[in-house]
Amino acid sequence: VVITNEQVEMVLGRCLSPNNDERRAAEENLKTIVIEPICVDLLIHQLTSSQHTEIRHLACLVLKRRIAAHWKRIEPEKQMLIKNHLLSRLVSEPQKLVQQGIACVITSIAKLHGSANDWPQLWQLLAEGVKSGGTNIKCISLFTARMLLSDNVGNILGTSLAPVLEMITHSLHDTELVVAVYALQAMVAVSSWLGEFGDISVVKNSMPQMLAIMNACLV
Repeated sequence: VVITNEQVEMVLGRCLSPNNDERRAAEENLKTIVIEPICVDLLIHQLTSSQHTEIRHLACLVLKRRIAAHWKRIEPEKQMLIKNHLLSRLVSEPQKLVQQGIACVITSIAKLHGSANDWPQLWQLLAEGVKSGGTNIKCISLFTARMLLSDNVGNILGTSLAPVLEMITHSLHDTELVVAVYALQAMVAVSSWLGEFGDISVVKNSMPQMLAIMNACLV
């Protein structure tokens, strides 16, 4: 059975319906779609091309849950195309909620790799975003870093933790408070791993600035 992009968009839209019967029927229909490997392409198309923010976001949520089941069946060249496409969309998506959904998909894929060296473009993009991006790009870069660090920093980073810590520490001093808050959240996420993978003194040295950020949020 051929599943089209139009059909997937219609099903996702009905999954958001306030009508219980319509929503349940759509959810059952969606279950038959996501068991097929082609669902990866179909969902990526929706999170990229749908004109509806809610559908793009739902496509992210579904893809996050299903990507692991299909990833090993995808050819390495196709995997690279998917990863590059997601990175590009991460920084071009105009809606924050969808951006964060894409970050969650990226995190799910990163967990399937053995180390940061298996996806160097990811951390390069995040570092470049923090260094030279606008406020929104800095925020989504740090949000993505926090998601990665919260999930499984040991397997994803290993000995590559130092430049990530440098990126976060630098962002704690950003003049935009919202960026500094995202950096604070990322530092908290990584702090529990430092005893095993890095030097806890990085957090200790950053404590005055972290406290300053928290105080600024209370003003």
